[in-house]
Amino acid sequence: MSPRLNMLRQRSKLAQLQLDDEPLCRLRCLKYKDLFVQALDSLEILCFGLYRLLDPPNPFMKRFVITTPPGDLVLDPADKVFCSVPFHQSHKLTRRRSQSPI
Repeated sequence: MSPRLNMLRQRSKLAQLQLDDEPLCRLRCLKYKDLFVQALDSLEILCFGLYRLLDPPNPFMKRFVITTPPGDLVLDPADKVFCSVPFHQSHKLTRRRSQSPI
């Protein structure tokens, strides 16, 4: 691969991460604003939305998307987070059932 092509491919990746998976599990946030600030500050990950179960006790129910959630929104352990992961961090993400690319 040419250096120019390699440089063009080094860009942020969009991801859907679960709160209890790496790297977000290290943050231990209760509210969305804490997740947003800590993920950006310590992991350089920009969170921009949540993918939440409509009926949390029933995991087979449909999910819905909350874009730009209010800061005081309490996070649910089953939430998935839409985020932008910098290129230098994207190789650290492991492919699991709970994590899927957008």
